[in-house]
Amino acid sequence: MSAGQRPWWLLIYKSEGLVTTIEDQSRPGERVFVIRGEPMVRALAWLTCGPVAALLAIAALVVLAVAVNAQIQPGLVRLLLVGAFLALPALAWGIAIVVANRISGQYVQAIKTAETQECVIRLNQKDGTFSCKPARGDWFELSYSQIQRVRVAPALGAQNSAAVNLTLETSDGPLVLLNDRVGNHAQKADLAQEIEIALQKFAANKNPSG
Repeated sequence: MSAGQRPWWLLIYKSEGLVTTIEDQSRPGERVFVIRGEPMVRALAWLTCGPVAALLAIAALVVLAVAVNAQIQPGLVRLLLVGAFLALPALAWGIAIVVANRISGQYVQAIKTAETQECVIRLNQKDGTFSCKPARGDWFELSYSQIQRVRVAPALGAQNSAAVNLTLETSDGPLVLLNDRVGNHAQKADLAQEIEIALQKFAANKNPSG
């Protein structure tokens, strides 16, 4: 279900960036990091469904008042009509929001699922191999010997300093592990440091005398 299929009345607020979490799933002999970026999506059904439902309730009450000729009715009936004008539009507004939120949940989830980015980074400390599943790509694998450094670098064409990539510098050229939408500068710097530490530990264990 795509965002384009959502009902006309369903307004959506969506943040530009992604809320990113990093899960460390490391185990003996292997460092594993799962980085997940998820958009912040909110349904704004109350901006459309609520007012429309309230207006319909008011219209229905106006028709009822005209039909019963409220001006010639006893005071109690007129008092009840006034109470209805005060209470029913608010009640209709509230009910419409509850129903709309239940309906909109599936559309909100569809947007989140479609735009969520997940990256998996694995460092095998036993055989010295680095493997990664980028958010928008296929698994690739490198030996530690091919890796020159890990760095946080400005994204290509970035217009502000906050747009940075986590980049792996290799003998064959740079590889982007995390694009500018997934993770902030601090999160990427932490990951870069963890990767560098793993590389250094492997080198130290391989050449203990050095």
